Amino acid sequence: MQAIEIFGLHGWVEITDPEDLIQKYWKLGVFYEADLLRQIATLDLCGNVAIDCGAHRGNHTLFFAKILGLKVLAFEPEDNNYKALKDNISLNTGLQVTTYKAALMDKPGVMELHSYGDNSGMNKITYIETPYSYPVPCYTVDGIAEGQNVGLLKIDAEGMEQEVLTGALETIKRCKPVIAVETPNAGKLMRWLNRQVDNIYHVYRGPFAKTPTYLFIPRPYELSNL
Repeated sequence: MQAIEIFGLHGWVEITDPEDLIQKYWKLGVFYEADLLRQIATLDLCGNVAIDCGAHRGNHTLFFAKILGLKVLAFEPEDNNYKALKDNISLNTGLQVTTYKAALMDKPGVMELHSYGDNSGMNKITYIETPYSYPVPCYTVDGIAEGQNVGLLKIDAEGMEQEVLTGALETIKRCKPVIAVETPNAGKLMRWLNRQVDNIYHVYRGPFAKTPTYLFIPRPYELSNL
């Protein structure tokens, strides 16, 4: 069991593969993508629920739940990642985390998850069956988060971010969450999103992290405070 720390606070994780990129950071005693997490911590979120789409082994879920004290709905469809997510959450007491062995998409149903083997962070949802894929259940944010006060939506969906956002439009209109999204083109994605939700988002910040991850900031935040 390994302690990982940020802001003088720590969580507990299990290191099972010291060569895995995320676990290399854990082995050093720190959270992965700490620059993104530190920026999120500066924001006064408008809700007490975080949705973690693509929770992987639980790095961000643990930060949201243990360090920020949020209730977290964590989605991870891949078998080994989901087991690690559950195991890591169980090492930390008092967390409000609900895990789903499922993906988030634009509509509920069943999709194919293409596995990239040892590079589990690259696994992605596809519309077609491949020799390296298997079926996984899919939900929508709107279906899961009805009645929840969502303040943060984190999306790491390997190219399916627009589909995830499509399934979250009613929640976004209702809650106006900060969105942390991995995307190669933040400006284009935010312009598309604003056309769907009446220009809620007026700025994005980034990129953060090892992958290009951006924060979409809703209009209640003043630019001078960011």
